[in-house]
Amino acid sequence: MLFYFLTAICAAISIEILQYNIMQNETSTFTLIIRKFRSLFDACMLMLPFFLMNKRKWIIFILLFLLDIFCLSQIWYFRTYQTLMPFSSYFLFDNVSELLIKSIIGSIHPADIWVILPTILLLFLYLGFYKNNTEAYEPLPKRIAYGAMIFIICSFGYLATPLKAAIIKDPNRPSPWIRWTASFGPSFYVEANGLVPYFIYTIIKETTTSKKITPEEKNYIDRFILSKEKKQMHNTILDHPRKNLIIIIVESLNSWLLNRTIDGIEITPNLNRFIKEDSVISALHILPQVKDGRSSDGHLMINTGILPLQSGAAATTCKTKHFPSLADALKPYGYYSLNIISDAGSFWNQKEMSKAFSFDTLYDKRCLEKDDMIRGSISDKSLMQQSFRIIKNLPEPFFCQIVTASTHMPYDTPINKTRISESKQFTSTVRNCMEAFHYTDQAIGSFIDSLKKNNLYKNSTIVIVSDHDELGKNVLDGRKKRKLSDRETAMIILNAPLSLNYKNIMGQIDIYSTLLDAMGLNDYSWRGMGHSILQYPVSSAVHWDKKSIYGNSDSPLIPDQIKAWDISNLILSKDYFGSFASRPK
Repeated sequence: MLFYFLTAICAAISIEILQYNIMQNETSTFTLIIRKFRSLFDACMLMLPFFLMNKRKWIIFILLFLLDIFCLSQIWYFRTYQTLMPFSSYFLFDNVSELLIKSIIGSIHPADIWVILPTILLLFLYLGFYKNNTEAYEPLPKRIAYGAMIFIICSFGYLATPLKAAIIKDPNRPSPWIRWTASFGPSFYVEANGLVPYFIYTIIKETTTSKKITPEEKNYIDRFILSKEKKQMHNTILDHPRKNLIIIIVESLNSWLLNRTIDGIEITPNLNRFIKEDSVISALHILPQVKDGRSSDGHLMINTGILPLQSGAAATTCKTKHFPSLADALKPYGYYSLNIISDAGSFWNQKEMSKAFSFDTLYDKRCLEKDDMIRGSISDKSLMQQSFRIIKNLPEPFFCQIVTASTHMPYDTPINKTRISESKQFTSTVRNCMEAFHYTDQAIGSFIDSLKKNNLYKNSTIVIVSDHDELGKNVLDGRKKRKLSDRETAMIILNAPLSLNYKNIMGQIDIYSTLLDAMGLNDYSWRGMGHSILQYPVSSAVHWDKKSIYGNSDSPLIPDQIKAWDISNLILSKDYFGSFASRPK
């Protein structure tokens, strides 16, 4: 029993450190005490297999080390993505790359050793004392009785808070049991209920949720889409032939980097210059709405106007073979479409997703020259140069999407050292981040200049947009807590049909609908889950937890923006387009 409780204490330390790192809300002393007890309950429950083992007690260390690895991976993931990693992501072996490994290393803190150190110390104690202990082990029935007693005690411990709320019966509060059946995200669920309930909740949800869409669910989606179509206005923006469309998706571009200097040096001089030009639509207050799929979620929203899955990455779990998309909307007008990426096509399943988005051709790093590499990906400078060489000989009109990677974290060293690194302002992490975007800004600027010199610019609409946020403005300001306002990303549309400096809040989901209007595709049957800023006075956006509103809390669009999360989740998880919907024309 003593050795069992030692294993439980080791497990409890790992779980408590995980809980501390993912804590979402300010908590009272009482809540912190309850959480520590819950960590102990989790640990005791997870170590129950100990009582079924006979003399091979060393097997329990396999479970302990697996738990430590799980806690460490979740801590590192949360530091970057502000949520827990779904279990499906543990099997995304195609995503393992030099860039991913460096990102993981960049998320490690020295204090993380405390997650695994207690298990190592206990292993030495076992090898030095318990392994050679010749005392007889308790008989199996007695061990099972011990385990059953601990299981009952821990179960009542989990139920203590909701049972108390149920006895009080406050009519002004929701059912105390809703905490077990509803989730605003995995980190919130673990914080509220514990790790073992989260495991059980996930297993039940995955095994009981049907993958086939029902007629009722289809009608629910159809009604929502129809209600959006009725609100749609006719687009009279474009009366002239459609231009080429070039979308540059910039990895991790936060808006705070734009129009900012350090020691008199502009971080993004070219982007700053573009924003001030005529016929430019700029929106610098976009709430990123990516979730577990991160970059792939950003690509999904930009190309299809569909919000991410509530759990898991649509790029790897969704079975949909074809999405209504920008490329599909442009096809009837004779557009050839291509997607140029700096990574392998297997990364985030981009090869299959390019087909699903109706791109005619995918150029990945296996097709491109590897003349200049950064962290295992083709550098943005080389990518932009090669992209120009590809498109300059294409028949027009064409749609080209270019996905950069050089600004991906970690920001541990400057990728192209300039005078920014000599500054004494901010931390080295912030300066290295600035250096990365200064480098990519130069690559994009040279690309645009090449378009102008070769008479491609005047007949092209160029969109520069971020896939998601990364280093929040709170890090720049030296604040630990990151607010939604710290996460803002940007969209800049060059050679647009009108000039617009959009100063209101909008969501990442609104980009697709806006691009449809900017390209004169108002008649395309799929408008997406968002709203075009060229038609609506969008002033709010809803975070993936569906309760955090950014911007105007009185916006009439908020009910639709909240419902759009549920509709998108149904569309992706039930393969709405493949099951019932006809392919948009």
